[in-house]
Amino acid sequence: MELAWKSYTAYGEEERVGDTALAMVANHLKSRGCRQLAVTASVEIPSGEYKMLSIRVEKRLRDLCGQKQIPCHGVERRVNPLLKSPGVTVTGAGEVCAQTAAGREKETQDRKDIWEKRESEKCIPYSQGEEEIYCVGLPALSAALQLKRQEKKILEQRFSSAFLEEMERWKEEQFLKDRCFLQGNGITGWYQTEEGGIFAALWKMAESKCCGFEVELKQIPLLQEVIEICEHFRLNPYLMQSAGCMIVTSGTDLEQELGEQEVFVKRIGRLKEGKEKLLKNGEEIRCLDRPAPDEWLKWLGGERE
Repeated sequence: MELAWKSYTAYGEEERVGDTALAMVANHLKSRGCRQLAVTASVEIPSGEYKMLSIRVEKRLRDLCGQKQIPCHGVERRVNPLLKSPGVTVTGAGEVCAQTAAGREKETQDRKDIWEKRESEKCIPYSQGEEEIYCVGLPALSAALQLKRQEKKILEQRFSSAFLEEMERWKEEQFLKDRCFLQGNGITGWYQTEEGGIFAALWKMAESKCCGFEVELKQIPLLQEVIEICEHFRLNPYLMQSAGCMIVTSGTDLEQELGEQEVFVKRIGRLKEGKEKLLKNGEEIRCLDRPAPDEWLKWLGGERE
């Protein structure tokens, strides 16, 4: 039996901050074909003034675990004066099914062979052929939801309540659907949009596959509500974490395959030989920079314009 585990920390000053951490962990384990997930969690606050918030966060997290049928084996609460904002760390583990474990072992060996070839022959980066890049889920959604909830009074001065509440109907998209394990369907890789957002996930994908890519920015499925909220606070949504969003590579048409499973998926580009990581915006083409700090975490830390 092989076990997989994942730990993730989310920060914020509202009671649903734990949703992001739980979703990141559950999605990571589900995407690897894990069954029988179980989690533990810790809630850390900068000072005693956040005590009531930490109690609400714990209750919300336990309730959410119950709704998602994920056993929670304890939530610890403590004060950490080094923090600027409350943080929730969720650690989860699950049993990897035999078929998935065998596939991961082969993938690891293939990647090792690729790098050994590059070192010995100083060859150009490896390309696996005609593979497309897809965005599964909605980029920057979880960070924008936290921002909307935390700064609701400020946002209500500019946006209508109906506009702001429209985002809440997408909150379940933070969790991968149970039947979407990203196994089969010609899928060759998947990368969560964790800290640094979708740009960091694209960079990680290219480095992992030893190749370049070409992505159309206009094809990345950002919600209009997310765009406008980020613009209001001068944040870049491409650099914001989002639970439930993944960059996926495949040689088959995932828009059709996963669309039939009611999974939100959009083709955004393709892999290519070489090292160039290209972003296209109409006629403008530029190279993707190295991963930058997450915009949501910078904002929480006080780096605001």
